[in-house]
Amino acid sequence: MTLPKILLVLGGLASTPAWAQLAVGSCSATATAIPFGAYDPTSSTPLTPTGSVSVSCHLISGVSLAVLYTITLTTGASGSYLNRKMTGTSTPMYYNLYLNSGLTQVWGDGVSGGSVSKTDGYLLGVGTVTLSYTVYSKVPAQQLVAAGSYLDSIIVQVAY
Repeated sequence: MTLPKILLVLGGLASTPAWAQLAVGSCSATATAIPFGAYDPTSSTPLTPTGSVSVSCHLISGVSLAVLYTITLTTGASGSYLNRKMTGTSTPMYYNLYLNSGLTQVWGDGVSGGSVSKTDGYLLGVGTVTLSYTVYSKVPAQQLVAAGSYLDSIIVQVAY
């Protein structure tokens, strides 16, 4: 039995478009770790737990119009969006993170490796506005991995 776990780590904030600087004081992201639980290499069922990313924007004047941001996730230890990997023993455990429940849109930077990013926002905000997003994941079944603890760190970045 292995105990895989992904940590979604808060990343730095990227550049701010000029129109958003007038409406938003700051935005930040928080993320929950994805606990995959015990992995049985003989099972034909993949592990598919979820986590979440939340983006909170604090508004300078208390009210803002048309706040827009993009959320990206890094590749982690693998350096690739095609096959992210957790490490912890001599054999890595492969997995991926997705933007949709159908597990067809790999959540990444939206530029490389066939990944997509999440662009969202809101038209009118008052005070601090927080929106949450589900992070879908999948560890494919029947990977020949050694027993042990597996871990990967993904950085969540918000550009606003």
